[in-house]
Amino acid sequence: MSARRLLIWLAAILLVFATGWWALSVLVNPIPAAEPVEAVTVELQNGSVERVEQYVATISWKKGVAPLNRSVGTLTGLGDEAVRQVAVGDVLYHVDELPIIAAVGSVPMYRDIGAGMRGSDVRQAQVMLNSLGYTAGQEDGVVGGQFSAATREWQRDLGLPITGSVSVGSVQFLPTLPSAFIASDATPIGSVLSGGEQILWPLAQEPEVSVVVPPGDIAAVSSGMSVTLELDGDVLSGTIDQPVTDEAGNTRFGVDVEGGTALCANECVSADSELTRGAIAFVTVVEPTSGLTLPISAIRSGVDGKVAVLLDDERLIEVEVLAVASALAVIDGAGLEQGQRAVISAGTESS
Repeated sequence: MSARRLLIWLAAILLVFATGWWALSVLVNPIPAAEPVEAVTVELQNGSVERVEQYVATISWKKGVAPLNRSVGTLTGLGDEAVRQVAVGDVLYHVDELPIIAAVGSVPMYRDIGAGMRGSDVRQAQVMLNSLGYTAGQEDGVVGGQFSAATREWQRDLGLPITGSVSVGSVQFLPTLPSAFIASDATPIGSVLSGGEQILWPLAQEPEVSVVVPPGDIAAVSSGMSVTLELDGDVLSGTIDQPVTDEAGNTRFGVDVEGGTALCANECVSADSELTRGAIAFVTVVEPTSGLTLPISAIRSGVDGKVAVLLDDERLIEVEVLAVASALAVIDGAGLEQGQRAVISAGTESS
């Protein structure tokens, strides 16, 4: 036998011996089987969840229909405030240094109101004088002796010519008071008035309020959600309305009045206000909800759309998810109570 063939035979014998030795060692020391890992569980606890998101809000006022001036002369005073709050008896502006007074009424001032007159405008004047503390008699739309005496007293207090009649240019009847007004740029102080000018513009009683919601949150915000706004230290309440897209492509949700009362009306307008203001809006995306809570990772869903919780005693309990916020769910299910443990995960692990 040649040396080359002898080497080949020796190599084959060594290979067979090594293979047999490995097989024997496996039989003697088998690879251990995977050991089960203890299930990870969480305790059901009584608690509550809530989610409030903060957004930017815009509050804006539209101008109403300006009353027409009936005084003739030179506009000598408008007041120093950019936005003015006007109530019954307040001075709207001055013509020839005489005050023009605000009063409530739907019938405009179209004549001097004096002895022997009757009508809706007479009644409006009677209401004004009585509300200001001047005894004008019954508010029946008929000028009587008390009306004339009250008018003289009122004129004396204001520095108006004492005639006993309310002159056509001394009062402006306005639909709603108190109201906020801004001055018209078309009639600055010094303007010569002949009647018919628009000197003050009333602002809408209720401002338009909208909340800008970023694209990633649009799906989470819907009509009917509660919203509060912080403006100048005041907290105003309302509800989210339907969304609209503005000219800049932003999604804005309107804000409805809550409880039938004005969201802030003219109280939101201050002397140094602009007609559009910014505010902080807090939208309650998830209302406060209380009950049994657990992490959403412990909730299992089936192909039938039902959801359930697996307890550590291997009972699968169908549940209703009442609310979810910050990865925590409030659930309701038959037989569930505080202190029970729900399985989050279970599996196997190699050692």
